[in-house]
Amino acid sequence: MPTQIPFSLDEVPLQDERRLELYQALTDYDNYYEVSQVLWKHSKELTNAQALKVQKPLQHLRYDREFGRRISVLLHAIPRGLLEAIILGTVSRYFLSVPLSTPDCYDSEGPGTYVAAMSITGRGGCFTSVEENEKLIDALRKYCMAYQGQNLRQGAPPRSVADMQLDLFARKVDRAIGSRPGSKKDQVRFIQSDKALKMVSLLIGSFERRCEPSRSQGASRTTYHKQGPLMVGCSNQIDERMPHHEPYSSSGLSQTTYTWALTLCLIVSELKLVPEVVVRPVIRTWENDDLCPSEILVSALGASYVFQDGFNVVGAGSQKGDKPSSVLIDAKEHVFLTKPWFQDNIDATRKELEKHKEYIDDALTCSDFPTADLRLALQAYSTNMWRTKALANERDALYEKKLRRVEEKREHLKQLQQRMEAKKHFSHIVSSLLGRPPHDLDKDAGTSSGDA
Repeated sequence: MPTQIPFSLDEVPLQDERRLELYQALTDYDNYYEVSQVLWKHSKELTNAQALKVQKPLQHLRYDREFGRRISVLLHAIPRGLLEAIILGTVSRYFLSVPLSTPDCYDSEGPGTYVAAMSITGRGGCFTSVEENEKLIDALRKYCMAYQGQNLRQGAPPRSVADMQLDLFARKVDRAIGSRPGSKKDQVRFIQSDKALKMVSLLIGSFERRCEPSRSQGASRTTYHKQGPLMVGCSNQIDERMPHHEPYSSSGLSQTTYTWALTLCLIVSELKLVPEVVVRPVIRTWENDDLCPSEILVSALGASYVFQDGFNVVGAGSQKGDKPSSVLIDAKEHVFLTKPWFQDNIDATRKELEKHKEYIDDALTCSDFPTADLRLALQAYSTNMWRTKALANERDALYEKKLRRVEEKREHLKQLQQRMEAKKHFSHIVSSLLGRPPHDLDKDAGTSSGDA
């Protein structure tokens, strides 16, 4: 069984098999080799993507060798502390739990993949409680009903008080951070299609899993979760892209994922809380072809798809790198020389693989034993043993046959002896009856025999 995460279900409610095995692979070893193996094992999770197109991520994870081991190589670029936080879903805690600390992280210039996490201001990187999640779930369902009502009316005004209340509710949510586009001021802002409705329904399911009965008893209902849903993205210029996920950026959440934006707005409008967002680089890519697999990798590590535990509604790996060689050289210098994490991780895995090589060499040596000459000698010995055993069996059979004959003769002699004894006994009986010695009876018997 996988090692238990060092947090209770009250604090980290989602502790599924995939997360536990990734955590064990990371903490039980000083290298990333086992992590890559667990990633491959659980890549089949992506087959449950439902409405998301994740064929490309699935192929990259399952057939990493055919893609030049880019996933495995890029994995070693992630600092260990940040990797653990992504696996556990505690990214906000990693960056915010200790004020003024500087956890391991790359600079945000140039191309790469980043992770975004949300928490509540003043909670040291913690997210919501079970009670607050239940309010979010109710609000998300209500927002979905507002979209469905508008979709049925096809632009017509509300037909009932209930419809009017839903419209007013949705309008309040949409104005919590930013506003509706002018061209769609009478439509809900964050659900624009039935596909988007499906994605928000999946988001509701992920929040429901955080509120399961085993995690929501007694005081645990008000315990702030150290774990929260993640969103992963990539860009050819991450320092320009990351600010768009901040709640009060100049874009007003108009250039971020709608599930992420809707949740932030509901935290403000329905929970009356102030969200705090952390967006940090995870991998700085040094080849244009690495932008795609880097996003696939971090999405898989953090279970960031909406059908898993996160906010992402589009399969990772759709964006291509387009940076000139001068920018990529700067990235290589930053990853390989300025920061120590890649080299340290690669060295640790190389040592582990050398152990595997020694084991393989030993296994190959064992597979060569016995040698061909020894196998022939063993076969000849086996044949001789079989022949010897056959001769011994034949000898034993002959001995048993002779032994039976001796026993038969012994039995025959015994029967003759018994007859002689019986005859002698009979002579004594007759002599006693006639008053004559037994030898006289024998004589008379001889005379009578002669007269006859």
